[in-house]
Amino acid sequence: MVVDYSARLKTELDRGHVWITAYANTNPCYIPSERVLKEGGYEGGGAMVYYDVPVPFQPGLEMSSFEK
Repeated sequence: MVVDYSARLKTELDRGHVWITAYANTNPCYIPSERVLKEGGYEGGGAMVYYDVPVPFQPGLEMSSFEK
């Protein structure tokens, strides 16, 4: 996960109880925020081809379940 998630969760949730875990459960890829996805580049789309998932993430991936 890119740093945007850590910053966002620390402002939306109780900072004392936030633990960010990345690169878990056999998903070795960058999970971009909306900002990084729009910027493109390696983390925003190009990295997926190296992790056996040759499709880019789609806009809306940062939405939480209660925002849908």
